[in-house]
Amino acid sequence: MSDFYNQKDETYYQSYNTVLVNLIPEQAKRIVDIGCSSGRLGEVLKERNGAYVTGIEAFKEAATKAKKVLDRVHYGNIEDEAWPYPDETFDVVVFGDVLEHLVDPWAVLRKVHPFFRRRWSRMCKYS
Repeated sequence: MSDFYNQKDETYYQSYNTVLVNLIPEQAKRIVDIGCSSGRLGEVLKERNGAYVTGIEAFKEAATKAKKVLDRVHYGNIEDEAWPYPDETFDVVVFGDVLEHLVDPWAVLRKVHPFFRRRWSRMCKYS
């Protein structure tokens, strides 16, 4: 997987999607960013929302960088990893340019569904 990671320019991993930031309510305080890359989106949400942000990242290099700016980071494939969280842990679950890369995105959506608080929402972006 590292070879694929290295095919992108470093600036790719330092950017974030302003559309996603603007869609996430400022009241959201517990956020998980699946495919967090180097953590830039989560870093912005921490600053803007005062949120606790957890990241999940499949590329070790990016996960290592994300650990410097996010509250918690899990390195691994969301399709294979078990989640160590109780139900209704997160206000928002972010999938920013992730679902299209998964083998079975519907299975992942079913997997994470119990972990978001019912009064909040999931954020998905597909490009």
